[in-house]
Amino acid sequence: MNSTRGEGDLLRTRLVLNDAFRALALAALNDKTETGTIVLREGGSYEEKSPHGSQGGTITPDAFAPKVGVTVSFRVCDDVAHRLKRIEGLPRLELYWPEAKRDEAVAAVREFLGKNGNNLELGPATWPWSDD
Repeated sequence: MNSTRGEGDLLRTRLVLNDAFRALALAALNDKTETGTIVLREGGSYEEKSPHGSQGGTITPDAFAPKVGVTVSFRVCDDVAHRLKRIEGLPRLELYWPEAKRDEAVAAVREFLGKNGNNLELGPATWPWSDD
């Protein structure tokens, strides 16, 4: 997903390399509280709403994408797993996927972080902010 939400998002910074911060992220990966919605629009655009505000952008929907106009609710665990995507090799999760598919992805993210927590590598930041 392309958006500007990454600006100032601590889950997309080098803090994920810190054990204590990563422990907080792992705890959030167990939180199944609904926190937002996403709806895909014509032409690959989307609108996402959460308590942190709303955003939009464009995506290339995959085979798990809902029909255009269908609103999908996502949970804290989904949101956290999706926002950690800067970590190299992290299993992918899209907020619009069916819940069962997101459950699989969240479990894979937890497993990945458990196995690789001390050896994580980050891809480049997607916003013009330096966290080094």
